[in-house]
Amino acid sequence: MDEEILDSGKFEENNSFQKKIDFFNNLSQKILTFDSCSDCLISCKMCTFAEKRKKGLMKPRFMKSDQIKKICLEFIHHKSFFQNLVLSVSGEPLLNPDFEEIITQLFEINTNEHKLFRYISINTNAILLDNKKVDLINKFVKQGNGWISLNLSIDAASRATYEKVKGGDYYNDVIKNIKYLLDQKKKMKFGVNEMIYFQILAHELNEHEIQKFVNFWSTELEKRSMEFKVDYAMPIPHFHNVIIIKRIYEEPQKKYDELHKKVVDKMGLREFHKGGIDDKKCNDEIKHLPVFEKTKRVPCGSLWLSPIIRADGTLNVCLTDVDNHLPLGNVFKESFFKLWFSDKADSYRKIHIKQTFKDFWPCEHCYYFDGVKLSETQISEYKKLLGI
Repeated sequence: MDEEILDSGKFEENNSFQKKIDFFNNLSQKILTFDSCSDCLISCKMCTFAEKRKKGLMKPRFMKSDQIKKICLEFIHHKSFFQNLVLSVSGEPLLNPDFEEIITQLFEINTNEHKLFRYISINTNAILLDNKKVDLINKFVKQGNGWISLNLSIDAASRATYEKVKGGDYYNDVIKNIKYLLDQKKKMKFGVNEMIYFQILAHELNEHEIQKFVNFWSTELEKRSMEFKVDYAMPIPHFHNVIIIKRIYEEPQKKYDELHKKVVDKMGLREFHKGGIDDKKCNDEIKHLPVFEKTKRVPCGSLWLSPIIRADGTLNVCLTDVDNHLPLGNVFKESFFKLWFSDKADSYRKIHIKQTFKDFWPCEHCYYFDGVKLSETQISEYKKLLGI
């Protein structure tokens, strides 16, 4: 292990600061997100980041493998463990020139002696998911270094619709790549240790062929005798293969809420749903009020559980803060824990604990405020650490 990189994450610890790190380490279900690439080959109609790229508001950035390694070694030094490492937010992770090296490093440092994560999530359009990359991923899954979750953003069941929705003619390449992925998963006899999500976002341009999408991938999975579910939310617990019809998080939000609800009800998906993290996003009663007019909120667990590291190294507390209103500093230059438990970070947590959301952007109008929660006991414990 590179001691020079490891030392860069050390800092002078005091008792109260160490208690916050211990609090962090004792939290289960933590998710660490590396926005490893902010560029993409296509321009999806429903993508906020695609619109930003078009307007020149987002520059192509790529995390380097040594930058990710430095951060991970700080976590290993402090014995931190994450349920999930996510490798993308704003772009296509497979477009990163260091992608293969990043995957190799992450799996190689995730040993029984220094366990960092349970599984890695890769959100990909599958255009670049060629045989070489599939074989590399499978090599590490087979070795037992960790699980993998591949969230495949397909969004169409025909070449014509794909081009309309995604802004590129890659449909046939995507289908070919995914079929190879499925063939290899069957050959390796992978179960839940390689989770595959076949995703279609309900949009007016693909609404007419969502059932066709479900039928196509159901047939492909059945041909390979592979178990699967059709759902509208990520099922809990995780499952081997899921064909998922997801809701778009974009304005006009009411329109996409109602479209998603209509599709879910038409397909009868509620009858078979067993509970998942997106349940509240498809409620029978859809609310579109500012947060301070809704029922009493709970502090958002993301402020403790879900650090987001943007491609330029900026550490953020919120995945949905796409305009980066809540930056904490740069982890390429400073220790993660110094930033994560800084006065600035704790000021955000105090706002949530005290329920003073009015005029606090973007939390005031957030749709996902109860998606990730801490228990009342955990909140009380952290209040003591804050002295409130």
